[in-house]
Amino acid sequence: MNGLLGLVELDSKDLIGILVWSNFALSLLVFGYRFTRNELNEKNMITLYAHSRLYQGIAWLLLFLRGDIPIFVSRDIGNVILFTGFYLEALVMLIMVKYLNKLSLRIESLILIISSIGFILISADAKDQIFVIASSVIIFSIFIFPTVLYMFSKSSSRFKRYIGLLYVIFCSVMVLRGIDAHFENMSLFTVNYIQNFSYITLVLLVVVSGPGFLLLAKEESDKALVELATHDVLTRIPNRRYFMDRAVGLLENHRRHKHVLSMLFIDIDYFKKVNDTYGHQFGDKVLIHLGNALTTTMRMNDLYCRYGGEEFIVVLSETKVDGAEAYIQRLTEEIKKTSLLKERFEYTISIGLVSLIPEKHSLEEVIKKSDEAMYQAKMNGRNQHFIYKE
Repeated sequence: MNGLLGLVELDSKDLIGILVWSNFALSLLVFGYRFTRNELNEKNMITLYAHSRLYQGIAWLLLFLRGDIPIFVSRDIGNVILFTGFYLEALVMLIMVKYLNKLSLRIESLILIISSIGFILISADAKDQIFVIASSVIIFSIFIFPTVLYMFSKSSSRFKRYIGLLYVIFCSVMVLRGIDAHFENMSLFTVNYIQNFSYITLVLLVVVSGPGFLLLAKEESDKALVELATHDVLTRIPNRRYFMDRAVGLLENHRRHKHVLSMLFIDIDYFKKVNDTYGHQFGDKVLIHLGNALTTTMRMNDLYCRYGGEEFIVVLSETKVDGAEAYIQRLTEEIKKTSLLKERFEYTISIGLVSLIPEKHSLEEVIKKSDEAMYQAKMNGRNQHFIYKE
């Protein structure tokens, strides 16, 4: 049992030395990884994280030299640099959960500025425990908001929550460290379980969250590549390739269970005239507007995509003609909710509807039938839907 306790009963200065080298090593690793990335936003985030580790390494070095260099440099400047390193790390955490905005940046920046000034203004004659309490509170304040977001944000993956759990432990240890320092005369190099566990947790954060950050950055990059491969660049809805892959399985499922499905082939009326009159940029806005309307009205089990140009396809799962017509009504109402110009520009759509049990029909055949029905809707005067009949 004593042997296990020996893992915690380490010399505080030795642990700080480990923090110096581990932060410098991680900073070098992340700076090197930066040169392998091409996307600007990703490179900026990686650079920010590398600087956070570099600052922390410098800060721990100044703290390690306590007694060998002026106390103002070691204690005051060292802690301010440490707070800055933690601040940069917190910003990276906010970026990872897509929550770094003007408000969150101002809050974190105010915490850093006020805390740093307050720490420096503490009387030089104050007991060491006052500085320990102050640093613990400041570090907790910097990390608590991004830590909560890491754990509970909708955009957090399981791995991100796992990393967030380490920060929860670290924040909890900072609270215990501040409380413990209040009741006993604790200094930077005091050896006790709470103090040592705070340093050990920091070492764990370097060892685990550092590579974890690189993996999270890759996770985000992979997610962007999947998005690019499966979604239309302009409208941000599923593209034709993704739709075709998924629709084959959906038709097979309906064929096997003999369920009816409905397919809508949608075309924007007079779209060439829109481009010629208002310009292609405004035409893009019309496409995006229709894509948003489709996204708003879709059900979980339905499929849709931008098929090409101004053409869109919707597959309504287990839906007969009357259900499909009800959906068309919802879609047209959604389109009319908002205008795209001050002159209240409005556009209309023509829709071909085919409703069937796909017993012997391939996906291409069903698309062809719905396309023929859409063409008939155009011939009948546009701004309407036409039901395909054999």
